[in-house]
Amino acid sequence: MTARSIRRAAERKRNKLARKLTNNQVGQHPIMPEDQSEMPEMSTGQFTTDPDNVHHKAAISSEPGTQRSQSKTALDTVTSPLTGTSVLLPAAEAELYKQHLRGYEKEYSPTGAEERALVQSLADISWRLNRIPRLEMAIYALGHSEFAGQFDEYEESRRPILIEVRTFLVYEKQLRNLQTQEARLVRRREKETAELHRLQKARIQKEKLHLEIAAKLYLAAQHDNQPFDPAENGFEFSIADIEGYIQGMRASEIACQAVGKHF
Repeated sequence: MTARSIRRAAERKRNKLARKLTNNQVGQHPIMPEDQSEMPEMSTGQFTTDPDNVHHKAAISSEPGTQRSQSKTALDTVTSPLTGTSVLLPAAEAELYKQHLRGYEKEYSPTGAEERALVQSLADISWRLNRIPRLEMAIYALGHSEFAGQFDEYEESRRPILIEVRTFLVYEKQLRNLQTQEARLVRRREKETAELHRLQKARIQKEKLHLEIAAKLYLAAQHDNQPFDPAENGFEFSIADIEGYIQGMRASEIACQAVGKHF
């Protein structure tokens, strides 16, 4: 073999190892990168550098421990409480993702399809961003394994940094792609957070205005000893909502009068 063909064979081997490791890492999460073309090409199968290891796996497939291993890789369906969409996740990740979504639903309390879709998107962006550091560390772990024997002639204290530099040079494209994905996701998060806040502010102002109108009509009906049905007047509020608003406004007026007298 020529020197050129040897270099090409080594490069193909490195790329194959990177793709397999990245496939294993990505498989732990429900959301794929925003632009998959920027990520290393993925393939199925377990990451191994020893072809003979396949026969070893076949030999132990009937052992009791194999069932435990398979249970860890079982997939669960998670249905989002925000949008009703479903994803498949490893069983170990499913409950974490459910908690992740519940946390975002509790924090933003979205109302309506548009708000709920934005909160779902923000939750998924956060899930992706949390994955990126894991992928970076996995690439460097791969490099430490792959290049461990290339710097034996150097002092032991200098080998880790040399291996790290070598890893960066070999997998620079993959690492930079992750940085690009991270920057895009951060910008998208900022944009969608601002849009969610705008929608919620407009909704709250509209609800306040409608409550004010409903309260005036309710008080007028009480004054005339007439029944008042919010639904018949085009409101989605209950009588309890309207009375709570009136009590809050009266309490606010009393507080303002007390402050005015004090000063």
